[in-house]
Amino acid sequence: MMQRPRHLRTALSSALVLAMLAGCASTATPGVQPLSAAFDCLRENRTGVVSAHRAGAGPGVPENGLAAITRSIGAGVAVLEVDVALSADGVPVLMHDRTLDRTTTGRGPVAGLRLGELQALQLRDPAGALTAGTVPTLQQALATASGRAVVMLDIKTGVSDDDPAWEARHRAVVQASARVVSQSRQRQHVAFIAYTPQESAIIHAIAPWAMQSVSVSQSRPVSAYAAGGLETAAMLAFTGTRAPDAGLFSDLARQSVEVIFGTLGRAGNRLDDTYAADGDFREYRELVTSGVQVIATDAALQAQGALTTPQTAAAATCLAASGIVLSPTTGR
Repeated sequence: MMQRPRHLRTALSSALVLAMLAGCASTATPGVQPLSAAFDCLRENRTGVVSAHRAGAGPGVPENGLAAITRSIGAGVAVLEVDVALSADGVPVLMHDRTLDRTTTGRGPVAGLRLGELQALQLRDPAGALTAGTVPTLQQALATASGRAVVMLDIKTGVSDDDPAWEARHRAVVQASARVVSQSRQRQHVAFIAYTPQESAIIHAIAPWAMQSVSVSQSRPVSAYAAGGLETAAMLAFTGTRAPDAGLFSDLARQSVEVIFGTLGRAGNRLDDTYAADGDFREYRELVTSGVQVIATDAALQAQGALTTPQTAAAATCLAASGIVLSPTTGR
């Protein structure tokens, strides 16, 4: 009998164990366990996945749009980061900015229009060109991604962090989003983003079933989030966008916490542009080798294409244990 390559045997073995755990384990936080186990599998098999920032925009493809979601999924991207705001009538929609001016044909605050008014607008691509896309609801985004990618929710309150209304707004967006996720039966495929322990505590109180991406550094360890009730098993550690920190990655691995590293940012200053300079993109697969489990990027298609076949095959097996079937890709 032909023997499988070692990396596939390791990943398949992990997946079988995870599948059994998912089928028989009893947990007080349904949703966390299968997804947490899938990310554990990535770390244990020293592989990683790509996260498309704002779902993965490009020419003719607006950020936070259904076309971006579909394109990223088709390329085998495993994680979709999207921004969630509330319409005037309380419906969670995908929108990054506080106003509509940059990304749509509308003007003024996102929260100033009802859903029907928002969906009458056209979306613009990153260069400002009009597209046929319209503002999607979170429900539409989850339906499009269902079973094919992890969806990571970045909460947008529509007000500044020092606004007295911030906490109430943050709580309202999280509550509305969690309700849609639960109604869509997508708990096991959704995570939230928290930038501070305060945000994490709010999210955990409303959605204790959810994994969270939490911002950590040498000065803000994962233990800073424990007071809000979030367990280590439910954490993904976002480690910044400046430069990979091997010491921090190793420390997180010892705590069984998965690493997110961002190559995204302002055009001309982000690592995505540095990596693209020579047209090679090898740095993305080197990030995975260095201990990164999730690469958050504005260049999702290039990053995905740079990963090796062993990396993508092992990652696909890990995610399959949580019910996510990735589109096949051809690695290097």
